[in-house]
Amino acid sequence: MLLLLIKKNVLVQNVKLIIEKVLGVKIKDNDGLGTIEEWDSMAQLSILMAIENQYGIKFKMTELKDVTNLASWISITNKKI
Repeated sequence: MLLLLIKKNVLVQNVKLIIEKVLGVKIKDNDGLGTIEEWDSMAQLSILMAIENQYGIKFKMTELKDVTNLASWISITNKKI
């Protein structure tokens, strides 16, 4: 159980760092598409590619329709790894 919690915390931090690197700004836990200027549709594509490359996974476009903020990126990434 502790190992799963540690894995989740690492995932949260890694996804947040990936998004911050793509956007070039620090983000808060409730930030997402439209809440900060840098997070636009092009940034969404860059985030998608960065997460896929980092974890060696591929998302289906249908899976991404509701992925619009940090929490949803963490959730969908967690389901894929």
